[in-house]
Amino acid sequence: MFATCVAFTSAAAGATSPWATKANTVCAAWSKKAVAIFGAKPKQPTTPKQMLAFMLKSRKIETGILADLRRISLPRPPGAAKALTLAAADVRELNMVTGNYGAVSNAEFKRDYLAWSNDNRANLAFAAIGARGCA
Repeated sequence: MFATCVAFTSAAAGATSPWATKANTVCAAWSKKAVAIFGAKPKQPTTPKQMLAFMLKSRKIETGILADLRRISLPRPPGAAKALTLAAADVRELNMVTGNYGAVSNAEFKRDYLAWSNDNRANLAFAAIGARGCA
């Protein structure tokens, strides 16, 4: 889940690229929107119904972030394409899991939810290019 607000140390050396700086600004704006949607201290979902509701709210945030990041017109640093691809994969996974609600057992849904919510590949890729606000 790439929209989580987890801070990672950047693997990138040197100055942050202009694209990453803009990406951090975009993600900070979406972080404020996430607080408005989820609240300052959201309760972790524990039931499949709560997980679905969380994912449906998350979809709005994640698709919005991805669209806004793709619209940044500055040259992308090396690694940005990978980060955006992983973020898009995260959104596809979110859509797949929400689409399976009711079609699979509760245990399967919870397993798929946990796999989605613990997938930090996009977060790590954004942090590696200096877009720590998107990690």
